[in-house]
Amino acid sequence: MSRLRNERGTVFLYACIVLFLTSASLLFFVQELEQKRGLETIRASSDEAGALLHAGMKYAVLQAEEADTSFTVTRSPENGSLVIDADRISEAGWSVTLTVQKPSYTRKVTFHYNRESGEITNWEERM
Repeated sequence: MSRLRNERGTVFLYACIVLFLTSASLLFFVQELEQKRGLETIRASSDEAGALLHAGMKYAVLQAEEADTSFTVTRSPENGSLVIDADRISEAGWSVTLTVQKPSYTRKVTFHYNRESGEITNWEERM
C-alpha cells in the first residue's frame, strides 16, 4: 500500500509536466499567428503606399508635361496622403518629390524628370 501512494505523486507530476508542455506549445503557436497577422498588415500597408507612389509619379509626369512653373499638389485618399512637389530645374528638367504618409510610416521619393526625353532618373526612395 505504501508503494501505491508514491506512484500517485509521480502520476500527478507527469500530468503537470504534460499540461505545462501543452500550454507552452499552444501559447507559442498563438504568438506566431499574431506575428504573421501583424506582418501581413504591414505588407498590405506597404503595397498601398507603393501604389500611391506609382500613381503619384504618373500624375507628376502628366502635370510636368503641361506646367511651365513649379507646382505642389496634395491628395488625401482614404488610405493615406500624397504630396507632390515639383520644381523646374532647367528648360526640360524637373525635380519631383513624392511623399506618402500612412498612419504607421512615411515614404519619400525624389527623382528627376526630363520632359524632352521622357526619362526618369536619379530615383531615391527613403522611408
